[in-house]
Amino acid sequence: MRPDDRRKIFWYLKRKTSYTAWHREADAFDRFANIFERQVREEPVALPNNSICETNWERFYPDILKTQVLYEQGLERLKQGDRSVWLYNERGILRDATMNASDWHCYLVTNGPRGDNFFDGKYVDAMTDATRIFFDATQDTGYVQSMMSDTPAPELWGTGWYEKFSKMPIPAHLPDVPEPHIDVFLRTGEMVTVFGIYEPQIKDGCMNYLLAGAEA
Repeated sequence: MRPDDRRKIFWYLKRKTSYTAWHREADAFDRFANIFERQVREEPVALPNNSICETNWERFYPDILKTQVLYEQGLERLKQGDRSVWLYNERGILRDATMNASDWHCYLVTNGPRGDNFFDGKYVDAMTDATRIFFDATQDTGYVQSMMSDTPAPELWGTGWYEKFSKMPIPAHLPDVPEPHIDVFLRTGEMVTVFGIYEPQIKDGCMNYLLAGAEA
């Protein structure tokens, strides 16, 4: 790993965990929700066409509104520096918002987990396009820990990063990776004490954004 690689990875992790990136995701969901509202207002119950039964859009609308509230509350907390919005517990409301919103990408684009969910309505195509745009926006955000993974540090250094770097809007000149004001050193298996970007003290160790409360 070269010094320039470290600068790029640091920039990448800062970008994925920024307020701006999460605001972009929330805005994309709002655009989807606005189309959903038009569907509810103009055709609350759509007669069967692709499906075997009618689609009651009014029944789903409260969940759309709830997700918008989660994004709004989560962004406000993130703006104040509260990064617990990414945790897998009752405080992780941005995580909940993303999971709720992503369900509609699954339902409309891939027809549900088993491919057997079909919906009818005058705005189904527009909603499907909007949720594709939302999904693209989610690729710019990260909290960067998987609920189902044994490790909270999924980023690994390898040659694949060069292809990834080539597709990122990386500034031509990046500053050096800053030295921390206070060293926080953790051994593998110890509890992460501070939200932030950590770097393994091994050759070609890749930086990761770790969440407080997870095992390093």
